Amino acid sequence: MSDLDRQQDLLQGIGQALFDELPDDFTSARVVCSMIGFQARFVCSYTRASGAESTIGMPDDLYELFLDLRDATYEPGKGAWYTAEFVVDGDGRFSIDFDYDNRPAVVSATEDDYFDDLEKYPRAPELIPDWYPRPA
Repeated sequence: MSDLDRQQDLLQGIGQALFDELPDDFTSARVVCSMIGFQARFVCSYTRASGAESTIGMPDDLYELFLDLRDATYEPGKGAWYTAEFVVDGDGRFSIDFDYDNRPAVVSATEDDYFDDLEKYPRAPELIPDWYPRPA
């Protein structure tokens, strides 16, 4: 299976995990996943046909799916994304945006998580953000 096919399968899995948790009258749903090392933060929300917005708990499969997606989208030298925003509409069409530059919103992350992340997903020195922790 190619990397692109793997990514597509993972994105479809993310969409299905959301569909399984959403009410029938949702018009769109959004997951913002921030990751560093094995630490993660998820914010899941949806909009109903009435326009009302609500949050939902994180579906069980999302952590593993996003962790696998991070592996699948890693590019040597460029690194891995820190935040991904997945949006799906009621017809099943989805989009995803990756943020490779800004600090992820993972308050539980330690400096060691950042060091481990950089070891797992190496970046060219000029692509390591200024805010990134540096070893002492």
